[in-house]
Amino acid sequence: MAESIREIKKAVRHRLQVSRAPRRLWCFCCEWVSAIRQLTAHNIPALNGCVATELLEGDTPDISEYAQFDWYEPVWFIDPTSAFPEMKKKLGQWVGVASDVGQAMTFWILPKSCIPIARSSVARVLPDIAATDEFKADLAELNLAIEKRIGNSKTAEKDQVIDGQLANLVSGPTDDLFEGYADKDFHPLEEAAEKVEADDYTPESLDKYLTAEVLLPTGGELLRGVVKAWKHDADGNPVGTRNSNPILDTREYEVELPDGLINVYAANIIAENMYAQIDHEGREFLLMKEITDHKVDGNAVCKDNGFTIGTNGEQKPRMTTKGWKLLVTWKDGSTTWVPLKDLKESNPIEVAKYAVANKIVEEPAFAWWVRHALCVRDRAIKKVKSKYWKWLHKCGIELPHSVGKALRIDKETGTTFWRNGIAKEMKNVMPAFEFRDNDRMLVGHKEIKCHMIFDIKAFSLQRKARLVAGGHTTDPPKDTTFASVVSRDSVRIAFLLAALNDLDILAADVQNAYLNAKTKEKVWTRAGKEFGSNAGQPVLIICALYGLKSSGARWRDHMAATLREVDYVSSKADPDVWMLPATKPDGFKYWEYVLVYSDNILAISHDPKSTMDYLESKYTLKNGTVAEPTTYLGAEIRKWRIEGSDDPAKIRWAMSSETYIKLAIADVETELAKVDKCLPTRVLTPLSAGYRPELDQSPELDARRVTYYQGLVGVLRWICELGRINILVDVAMMSRFLVLPRKGQLQQLFHIFAYLNAHKRSTLVFDDSVPTFDAEWFVQKDWSEFYPGAAEPIPPNVPEQQGRLVSMTCFVDADHAGCQLTRQSHTGVLIYINRAPILWY
Repeated sequence: MAESIREIKKAVRHRLQVSRAPRRLWCFCCEWVSAIRQLTAHNIPALNGCVATELLEGDTPDISEYAQFDWYEPVWFIDPTSAFPEMKKKLGQWVGVASDVGQAMTFWILPKSCIPIARSSVARVLPDIAATDEFKADLAELNLAIEKRIGNSKTAEKDQVIDGQLANLVSGPTDDLFEGYADKDFHPLEEAAEKVEADDYTPESLDKYLTAEVLLPTGGELLRGVVKAWKHDADGNPVGTRNSNPILDTREYEVELPDGLINVYAANIIAENMYAQIDHEGREFLLMKEITDHKVDGNAVCKDNGFTIGTNGEQKPRMTTKGWKLLVTWKDGSTTWVPLKDLKESNPIEVAKYAVANKIVEEPAFAWWVRHALCVRDRAIKKVKSKYWKWLHKCGIELPHSVGKALRIDKETGTTFWRNGIAKEMKNVMPAFEFRDNDRMLVGHKEIKCHMIFDIKAFSLQRKARLVAGGHTTDPPKDTTFASVVSRDSVRIAFLLAALNDLDILAADVQNAYLNAKTKEKVWTRAGKEFGSNAGQPVLIICALYGLKSSGARWRDHMAATLREVDYVSSKADPDVWMLPATKPDGFKYWEYVLVYSDNILAISHDPKSTMDYLESKYTLKNGTVAEPTTYLGAEIRKWRIEGSDDPAKIRWAMSSETYIKLAIADVETELAKVDKCLPTRVLTPLSAGYRPELDQSPELDARRVTYYQGLVGVLRWICELGRINILVDVAMMSRFLVLPRKGQLQQLFHIFAYLNAHKRSTLVFDDSVPTFDAEWFVQKDWSEFYPGAAEPIPPNVPEQQGRLVSMTCFVDADHAGCQLTRQSHTGVLIYINRAPILWY
């Protein structure tokens, strides 16, 4: 440390002497020299030719700001305060990078006033300009002004520095500090070198998360916690490894919550919530809890002056919020006095309701806008209410919304479809209940309602009934209620790896999955009509019944424990992909997988039946579901042979949405037939040629058609998820108008369905063959000189490589300024693994 400081001291003396800069600028020069040393490599064996910050943070440092100008170089800068006819472009001396002011590429400039200013509009003096007599005269004038005010001579007018601003900026060594550059010691730095030893710096002392305050998910709500310490294991070693990329950071931290409880959170959870709660400038977002008070200062407009007279003599409310402040309590418990003008923009409805409740609506600061804000709210609520229970049919069959209605439909139609569905559900769900003789036996438990949800399976038209608990009336459980499911891109990768490593796939459904797990919630209900002769009797709920807040999490925990019993581990990339190292009879090593999507199971292995046999010993698997998958998450799954490939006999897996598309088109045609219309024919593109939805000025849809439009977009988005990438851009464009679609835009949705009707059989094949690319397509450049030792960061806990290798390819394109109203662009991303499309958006 002492050696480094001596080198900095020597460099500062040299730079001041060579540039003939005033010695009072020693602090600017010292900061510049230190930054240069920090950003460049040195002949230090431990650094291995790399920059120290690169080894510490994992990123190659950006030297752009320091490569623009030399220290104390004359430059042009823009002075926006200069009034005509004075030139706005002025001459100053460059004295460093203003890293803590404004945006990037902001620099400290020393003008004639000798008060350093930060400017981002700075330009180098070109050599031909620097050689002119006019410039030389201007530079001499600048240097004379600087010398006169803060120069090295004894006659410099040191006391004339305006308001002492430069003295504040450069407080430290006195003028005679640099007398005799080669001999005089740099006392302040020397003393610091003696006091600071390298051992004083620990990884914890440089940790950017420590002492941070951040809202974190705790027990179903966001609580403000303070990051106290890096968690250590039983041996005193810190848990996890630091990485500048938060996704790869595996550290864990102890966080103190408002009640004093210490919870442990992963670094990526802290980073995710921290960045989600600030804007691009680092300001923190706050969630309002309530407005509790208001106050007025002398600048507020009184009622007598609350109106203005227009040119036509008409009286208008004065549009002002001056002088009013509201006391806001935020959800993190803090309170702030916020000006009305700011809170009106961010939370207009809450402010309007407060004004009404406190009878201050007639005040000029509120009178001109509150009633309009409340009318907008009422119209929005009315539209939402008009959509509730609007659609009571699925696949052309009436859907009941109560047990009584279901039984009436059976009676009217002479069938027992709904009665059979209810009986089947009650038979399966009865283990979740314990009947009690009276309510007094349930002290300490909360009474909730239970009701039936009715549905129709899209392919078989089978009537389904599901008994659901009214968990929305219960308090949030202390344990977490989050239950994840496997992502669709993980499913696609799994089908690809099955073909790549010659593995088999079996699928299964767990019957009444949630009921296999016990609930921790203390709730009971009173039996309804669906309980038959037990109707009216008090019932204790003991299992994770559908509808309880924690049921999803309890079932996932139960399944996770079941898989861990046979040594499966959860993937770091997707927690619902479970992995187990396996070996084929021929010695080939690979990872076998179990993918869990709620109650849907996929087992991928050279012997997946043994996995299913184990799960069947723990759960009841639905009859006939343990088989090679034919459908999964709404998509058809099939085996595929690629003609003309290197191995045409090899089986790949493929995914199709053909059946789903046929059902969706039939539903659309049924709706159009009601108004004597049909889908267009001979459609070649998803949208009509030249159509721009943002320019559509056709009439707006009514409330019923708005709901229908939103439903159609939802269907199309799911079709995209099932592999129809060719309509993705068009559906994204039409999704922008979900709030207030127009008649012409609805017609274009019908046009997309007509396109799908003409191209039903498109299939997504998970081709495991490795793509080949012509090297001439890409310009190869050697960047090692600029980024020595650069390497891709690899997580320290990456799983062992097993199975055959894969290649990833990414295609990106954008329509530059494609939207003709906003000039925003649509960007498309398509990621392949080998030749299989995996992710698109």
